[in-house]
Amino acid sequence: MKKSFLIIVLAGFSLVSCDKILKDRNTQAEPDVNSFQEQIGGAKDEHGCISSAGFTWSNLREDCVQLFEVAYRLNPVTDLTNDNATDVAVISAFVLFNEDQSAVEIFLPEIESGMIIEKTREGKYQKDIYQFDDEDFALYINNKKVYQAAKSQPKDIVDLSSQ
Repeated sequence: MKKSFLIIVLAGFSLVSCDKILKDRNTQAEPDVNSFQEQIGGAKDEHGCISSAGFTWSNLREDCVQLFEVAYRLNPVTDLTNDNATDVAVISAFVLFNEDQSAVEIFLPEIESGMIIEKTREGKYQKDIYQFDDEDFALYINNKKVYQAAKSQPKDIVDLSSQ
């Protein structure tokens, strides 16, 4: 009798402990979907733009935009072809026009948000020390050309299949 009672008690503990193990595994197997989504690509700025996906807030369009898709790239005018600058990264500025081209928004690497420059009566985009020349596609700061649209240059293409 003692032996069968002991077997029943041990069997009961075994079943309870197996049930606890299975419950713990089941709760761990379900990932927290909300925290997972926030970690991957969920970083939003104060306007709701996802910066990790390349979106930036445009004050001109009042919307999140991908500058490399909708704006014009302006590269620095400084010569980066000398021997000391072979591994220098080119940090571009961007210019975005509104629909009627009465204003542009300039995005500079050193400024956190875009700056709107309205067209003057003379037909120039000018504000304080900044002037954008829409004919030359150049940005002047303090009357010095600092950024300009890249000009395409023909490259020598070598046909490797003929060698």
